[in-house]
Amino acid sequence: MEFVQKIKLYVVDFEKTTIRRTDELFNNYPEYNIKFIGSSHNYSSCLNDYSRWMEADVILISAFLSDMMGTELIQPIRLKNPNAKIIITLKSNTLNQGEEAVKKGADKILTKPIAFGELVSNIYEVMGIDPNDNNFSDNSSEEDEEQEDNLFPKQEFYTPQAPDMVSNYLNKHMPDDEDEDEDDEFVANENNAANSFPQSVDQSSHNSQQSNSQPFQTFVSSNQQQHSSMAPPTFTPPSLDSINEDDQKFSIPREKEQLFETPKHKFQIQNDDDFQGNKPNHLVVFSSAMSSGKTTLLTNVAIAVHRFSQYKPKICIVDFNLLFPSVQLKYNQTDFTLAKKNIYELIEDIEDLSDDLVNQALIEHEPTGIKILNTPRNVLRATEINNFIIEKLFTHLRSMFDLILVDTSSNIELPSNTYPIVISDKNFIITEPEVTSVVHTQRLCSLIRTLESSTGRNILNKTHLVLNKQKSKPLIEIEDIKSTIAHGDIRFIIPEDAKILEHGNNALSVIDYPSVSTKYIKELARAVYPFDMSFTIGKEKKVSTEKKHSNKGFLDNLIGKIKR
Repeated sequence: MEFVQKIKLYVVDFEKTTIRRTDELFNNYPEYNIKFIGSSHNYSSCLNDYSRWMEADVILISAFLSDMMGTELIQPIRLKNPNAKIIITLKSNTLNQGEEAVKKGADKILTKPIAFGELVSNIYEVMGIDPNDNNFSDNSSEEDEEQEDNLFPKQEFYTPQAPDMVSNYLNKHMPDDEDEDEDDEFVANENNAANSFPQSVDQSSHNSQQSNSQPFQTFVSSNQQQHSSMAPPTFTPPSLDSINEDDQKFSIPREKEQLFETPKHKFQIQNDDDFQGNKPNHLVVFSSAMSSGKTTLLTNVAIAVHRFSQYKPKICIVDFNLLFPSVQLKYNQTDFTLAKKNIYELIEDIEDLSDDLVNQALIEHEPTGIKILNTPRNVLRATEINNFIIEKLFTHLRSMFDLILVDTSSNIELPSNTYPIVISDKNFIITEPEVTSVVHTQRLCSLIRTLESSTGRNILNKTHLVLNKQKSKPLIEIEDIKSTIAHGDIRFIIPEDAKILEHGNNALSVIDYPSVSTKYIKELARAVYPFDMSFTIGKEKKVSTEKKHSNKGFLDNLIGKIKR
């Protein structure tokens, strides 16, 4: 199994929108192999965050920061991370800092606003990468290949033990016999799930599974981490073949894409119009090891994407919790246009699926236009949904919708709960700050490693951890959760919100009726599907140069100020 070490990018900018857009763009377009690893908003916070930028390959710094000029960061960064490439960004009012930045050792100077393609090409340039060199990945030395093999074991996976806090709790509250039986049952189920997948996969299918930034981190020892930070990243640039002036679309037409393939995007993106009319196409899975508010999050995310994404995507929800489907219960039943067929009637004609046939099995939520595949509870037929059917079904749904959200259950013996994780574009694992949930989530992550090893597909890099229902005074510290769940990076934290339960019981959404968790769910939704169509970073604000004239005299103005 191949692992690609991405270029690590750290951003220092006083504009929150610049940081957010940079994170969003590289998260949604992982094929450029640039990973956003963190950010700071001023000089002081950057110095305090040295543990993250010490790992960066490229550091993007705004010349103007709120507490000091950004160029003053060059020297301290060089002392701690001499191999990092530093790019300074200027605005019209800080152009005089360009020469100063070069004197202090900046590798590149860019002027805002910066087109996404321009930023990518300059990152490649400072890293010494030629995106047109298709043989780039073949030029690595045997020593580099051996080093990569050491950093990323192909067959062995690290499965950490729970911290003492969790172990003590389990030893105290769970009898030894029950604990052993549960472990044996989980291992047996895990092996059964892994064995249900083919052992060999085509290279094209494997390559299509390259996915998002902010992945679960593959475990390496501290010595290996230090060594890897000094080595150049192994990188395979996007293919630039067949680019011409008449074909500057950012993504290829959907009908020409291969099965579940990440679109091979064109490289040169110079303005917002390059992406007009080309909607991203995502298959996103929400999964959890036990009840954790997953379905509620998914339905709220769907509404947030519908409301805030400028692409106005067509959305379909697939409820693959086949034994206990509950997605429909999160909406007002009177708002539904009911389906004539269901998923079990579709699979009878799986080889001859058509839009008309699929539409007959879709329930429509009229206020939003969101479609829900009709999956009624049927214990006897749930096992009929196998890998072949899932692949055929999602292939056709991709041709009809821009965003497919899949809600799964914790029953790992059913392919409907494991295979979508393999073929998806993004996975979000939901957990809670509670001992049982954390331990079972660790086991789910262990299953994902097994699936990755069994299928030869890259799954961990597209899987993100979401901590839901976080209390203001948590019973378990976040660091304990991270160390338990295979050193997973918790990308999203959703605070505990009583309104979610109240709204859910009344078929309402916290997106429509804002509450404590609303803005956090919106950020999760933004990671699921992009909101903005703009492809420039750091747009300058238009400042009026016209002076305001007043006919009032000095006394009139003074009286006006007193009144205010």
